[in-house]
Amino acid sequence: MKKLSAKKYAAAFYQATADMSKTQVDQAAENLVGMLFKNKSLKLADRIIEEFTEYDKQQTGVIDVVVYSARPLDQAAKKSLVEKIKKINRAVKINVNNVVDEGLLGGMVLKIGDQILDASINTCLYDLRQNII
Repeated sequence: MKKLSAKKYAAAFYQATADMSKTQVDQAAENLVGMLFKNKSLKLADRIIEEFTEYDKQQTGVIDVVVYSARPLDQAAKKSLVEKIKKINRAVKINVNNVVDEGLLGGMVLKIGDQILDASINTCLYDLRQNII
C-alpha cells in the first residue's frame, strides 16, 4: 500500500471538513489521528498540520510575505507593498513580516512563498561589478 504524503493528507482533510461543524471537524480529526496510527504514519502529524495551514491560506487567498530591509518599513511603504503584492498575486490578504537586516545597504528582499525577489542595493552592486568584469 502506497503511503500518502503530508500534503495529500492535509488537502484531503481540508476538502472533507470544509462544510462541517466544529464538532464534526473534531470527530474527523480524531478519525484522522486513528488512521495515521493504524497506518504507522503518526510521525506525519506535525507536517500535516503545517501543510493544512498552507493549503487553507492558498484556498482563502492569504499570502505570507517576509520583507528583509535595512530599516523598518514605515506604514506608507508597507501599505504600498501590500497593495502591489495583492494586485500581482490576486490575493485577498497579505501578512507582512518585516525583518530588519542591517547587512543590507538599502532596498529590500521579499520572500513570497518559495519565491525570492531581491531588490537590494547589495545585489545591484554585485550585478554591476559582474558586468564590469
